[in-house]
Amino acid sequence: MSAGALSQKLLECKNPLFIIASGVLLGATFCFQNISTVYLYLLCLLLLVSFFFYRNLKILILSTSILFGGFYTNFYLSKLVPNLDSYLKQKNIFIGQILSLPDDSGGFYKKYNFQINKIVSDNGNVKLLNSKVQVYGSSYEEYSPGDIVQITGVLGKPKSALLPGLFDERKYLLVNNIYYVLKAEAGSLVFLDTSISGIRFINDIRDKLVLINIKFLKSDNLAIVNGILFGSKACKINDELNSKIRNLGLSHIVSASGFNVAILSGAIFTLFKLFAIKNQFIASLISVCAILFYCVLADCSASIVRASIFLILVLLGNLFDKKLKMLPGISVIILVFFLFNPLSILDIGLQLSIFAFLGLALFSQDIEENLLPSVVKYFHGVVNLLIQSVTAQVLVAPLLVFYFHNLQVLGLISNLLAVPLASIILIIGLLGFVFVWNPYIEWLLNMMLKISSDLFLIWVTWLSKFSFQLIHLPPISFYVLLLVYSILMFCLCVLFLGLRSKRFMFLPVVLVILTVCIYCFTDTSNYLKIFFLPKYNNHAFLIVAPKQKPMYFALRVNEHDKRAIRKYLELNNIDTDFEFCNLLKLPKIINSGNLISNETNKLVVRYKNFKLDILKNHFSPISDETNYVFLPMLKKNDPAFDKIFSSYPKYLIVNDCKKLSKKSIKDIFYLKSLPLKTFFLSECGTVTIVTNGAKEKIDF
Repeated sequence: MSAGALSQKLLECKNPLFIIASGVLLGATFCFQNISTVYLYLLCLLLLVSFFFYRNLKILILSTSILFGGFYTNFYLSKLVPNLDSYLKQKNIFIGQILSLPDDSGGFYKKYNFQINKIVSDNGNVKLLNSKVQVYGSSYEEYSPGDIVQITGVLGKPKSALLPGLFDERKYLLVNNIYYVLKAEAGSLVFLDTSISGIRFINDIRDKLVLINIKFLKSDNLAIVNGILFGSKACKINDELNSKIRNLGLSHIVSASGFNVAILSGAIFTLFKLFAIKNQFIASLISVCAILFYCVLADCSASIVRASIFLILVLLGNLFDKKLKMLPGISVIILVFFLFNPLSILDIGLQLSIFAFLGLALFSQDIEENLLPSVVKYFHGVVNLLIQSVTAQVLVAPLLVFYFHNLQVLGLISNLLAVPLASIILIIGLLGFVFVWNPYIEWLLNMMLKISSDLFLIWVTWLSKFSFQLIHLPPISFYVLLLVYSILMFCLCVLFLGLRSKRFMFLPVVLVILTVCIYCFTDTSNYLKIFFLPKYNNHAFLIVAPKQKPMYFALRVNEHDKRAIRKYLELNNIDTDFEFCNLLKLPKIINSGNLISNETNKLVVRYKNFKLDILKNHFSPISDETNYVFLPMLKKNDPAFDKIFSSYPKYLIVNDCKKLSKKSIKDIFYLKSLPLKTFFLSECGTVTIVTNGAKEKIDF
């Protein structure tokens, strides 16, 4: 088999830009995975020793890049991130500009991004700054991006995921360079002025364009069309339809991704060919302008921005008769995002799009040229689309398992028809904006939009009837993910580069054995897991024991909590039928196989050598028989903590998720002064204990 284009593309790995990007990512990984800096220094030292032996400048570049990635990430998080901790949990006046359209999916509130320019505290002190926050405001207040307003509210930290694998608000906002949330008082928003920036102008244009098709299309059709044209923020897809689209692997179509940008650019070049215009310079220039305008209309979402950067680099290369190399081009995008915000590389969308693009760019051309030449000749369009879907799905599959613990079985089939339909919808929708002045052409284009969106919905509905849409898999660790990608890339290179020697064939065996060993070492499916949940004015924890029904203890439970617990259990291949135990009505004997005992003043969890005390109140002294103690909600009439601690446990978990009295605040300061590890749920979010009975790990 001919090496083809793949061998030429792999030579780009020697490009300095690719080496720098790889080193920076590796250095940042040490920081994000909390790996000791000693290992970072050791790796760089080994590379420097190699440099002195081989005298290869690329080794020196890699070593320097790793150091830069690690140090810049730490520097950014410690020095460049705005620090507003002194204003936490205090009512202040915030003056600034609204940056985004309101998200009213919460029902009782609206969320929007807000740039704080000034903070006025109760004592009249004024602090000038420039920091983005996410505001939770009243659903009855009306405002638009670009409005300069005054808000009275309380600043707080974003919430982490309630349970592992669920939506993590904190990580989502950090990726978007937002480190605080502001809970606004109802009716406190005061309009001051309108910004002269282009935010208001662009949003007005977007609002008008979104409503153009409303009189011709039904709600589901309109949501699909607007999602394809402007992304998920501009459409309101109902939960049932959204779930079907997500399970079929079609989320990228209705979320304004790089797919939309590529179709837009391709459509412009196709129009030039239809009108026999051969001037590539004009086509490239118009495409660059169209991409920039579309990027702004799509609210500059991360997926659109990264795709726009890459395509603009390609088009600018065409203007100057320079062909952009694929791996260096991706490296430039990664470095740009990293320099602006190192946390952006944690964005799942960025990771998925990069791996999907790598699959398309590295392997699709070789498959088309070498594996299926006769089929490609007669069914080029269908086969090409299938090849692109396969290569993209293969490269993103390990990431999907890592983050979502499942594989979308029908993803390949669903994209075969959905992608062409989405392309048609995108092109017709954009043409509809151009011919909105002509009612006859507008009507014709909207009928075409209705037919194509109806076909899209029929296709989604039909495929959703199959029961095998998803395969749920056990969670894997970060290190297993790296090894899986190593094996996958090696196998693909063997297939397309013809590496058949024994020394190469021995490597995958070693990688597979290493992967199995690390998976067995990091697998916690047979461990006891205890989750202490930060529920306001509630006392809640979930216990998941091996071969036992999960048990959720709380003062009260709502449907949102039930859905979250079932979702977590489903993601981890555990029976979703859990038992709810009301802490106010606990029986003397809890049916937990001797795991949990209900004693006078506490619940005691025993698992082999592990022991945890979950106190019911603060009136009895804390014993020294356990290293783990959970304190219930702090109350005003509790005794002073210096009287109930006859000895101090190694780890203390405190439920302070409520409005605290002055006495409780004083107790918290007392606990923070003690020489023990204390976790406060209001600060840490969900606190997790994982143990096999011999050793345990506590995380938050």
